[in-house]
Formats: sequence, C-alpha cells, structure tokens
Amino acid sequence: MTDIVVVPLWTRAGFTEACLTRLAKAMDGHVTVHLCLDHGHSADVEKVARKFAEKHPGTRVTVRDEDYPTGSYNVLSGMREALEEAGPDDLVHVLEEDILIGADFFDFHRRAHALVPDAYSVSACTNSFLTRETNPEPVEDAVYLSGAFQVWGSSYRPEQVEQILSRVRPEYFADMYQACIDEFGQASTDRTGPLYDGVMAMNLAELRGHVVFPYAARAYHAGFDGISFKGQGPELTGTAKQQARQILAMGEEELSSRSTYPNAWFPVVDLDARRSPVARVVPF
Repeated sequence: MTDIVVVPLWTRAGFTEACLTRLAKAMDGHVTVHLCLDHGHSADVEKVARKFAEKHPGTRVTVRDEDYPTGSYNVLSGMREALEEAGPDDLVHVLEEDILIGADFFDFHRRAHALVPDAYSVSACTNSFLTRETNPEPVEDAVYLSGAFQVWGSSYRPEQVEQILSRVRPEYFADMYQACIDEFGQASTDRTGPLYDGVMAMNLAELRGHVVFPYAARAYHAGFDGISFKGQGPELTGTAKQQARQILAMGEEELSSRSTYPNAWFPVVDLDARRSPVARVVPF
C-alpha cells in the first residue's frame, strides 16, 4: 500500500513550512507526496516546496497555469493526478497546508480503512461539527462513523476518488455555483457551498455514506487565516521557518482567539505522542 499525499499550496509560506515539517516527520517508505502550487502562488511558498522536494526524492511538484479562484481546481486536479498513479490498495490523501499531522497519521489511516473498507473517507482530525461540549472523550484505539463530511486530514480509496470526480461537471470550474446547482440542486449547494469540499459533502449525502473519525485525533486544523475567513491578532513575522515555529507552538486558546469565525474552536493534539493503534469501531 502507498499513501499518495496531495498538498495544495498557494500563498501561506508559514503554514506550508509547518505542514511539510510535520509531514516529513510522519513519512515512511510507503508515502509519496504531490505538491500542487496553485496559480498566483507566492515565491516564498514555492521556495519551501522546492526545498522539501530536494530533501525527499520522488516528491512531485506541479505548478498550475490555469487561473481559477478558490483552490478547487488545484485540489481536484491533484486528486485526479494521484488517481492516475494509484493502485487498487493505495490511499489518496488531501492535506491542506493548515493541517498539522502526528507521527502516527498514516498508520491511523491505513488501519481505519482496513476496519471500515466501505468508508467514504477517513479524517484524522476532530469532527468539526462537534463542540467542546459534545466532543467525545479520547479513546486511542477506537474510531466512529458519522454522516458528516470534512476534508481536514482526509484520505480516500482510489475508487472513491474516481466516484467523487465523476460528479464534477465539465463547466464546474468556470461557474462552480451553477454547476453544483445543476448537479446537486439549489438547497444542497446553498447548504454546503460550491467549493471542492462542498462537492464531496453533497456527494456523500446523496450516497448516504459514512466518514470515519477518530476518538483521539491524529492531526489538527490550525488555519485561523485563509480564504474562508481572515485572522486577527498579531501578524506572523519572519521567515517561513520562523512563522512555522510560531504556528506549531500555538495551543488551542491562541489558535481559537486568532480566528474571526464565530465560536471558533481549534482543538490541538500532541503530534509526537505514542498512541495505541486503532483496532475497533465504537458507536458514538
């Protein structure tokens, strides 16, 4: 089994450095990486990506020429390219640059897919639809199933990637909103939004499938500043490495306070912890 990791990148050099730092620590001989630089990416981001590729032979770096907004073209194109090289037993990951992963990230995904082979996807992050109050107590060796979809720290079997991509209409990138209305209907599109994660969520809802979530997360979302909402508080300063160190040192309280998103909650986990491998599905 090979884990093919698609990392969409654009302008956040500090997050890029932080993400790839953690990715390097989690990689083993069964992981290949595809760094996807979107149109209009910053020179600092490309510098970080190229340096990572130099240190990790076999890393693929793709620079997009197509000028589509929101990153959807970059992510879905990366998934299609990963599918072209994936074998039937491989996994395709989408690792956005504001997702920081633990040392046991790939072991978790492999075991979770083996436990639930018909899963729509597996997410290694805390379920973002839960709150501090409703989040379950951590159980290191267990996962649970949910009808909610999140792209954060997610992986997919090749046949599921193919099925997802079949829902992307040819005219999607030129007019995402209308294409999603035509494919999924107005109500569904307004509920999830027309971006790539919205396509995945609407597709999951129609299939009535399930996503695997951990009781004890193996990764977390640190993106307090991005396309969806802008951050607040002191700006990150210094080189990409210096910014990455700041990001990696932030706890839940600081990450949450930096976001302008209503009731923002950024639960962090110990990325270097030794956790028991997941071995069972426990209802939640």
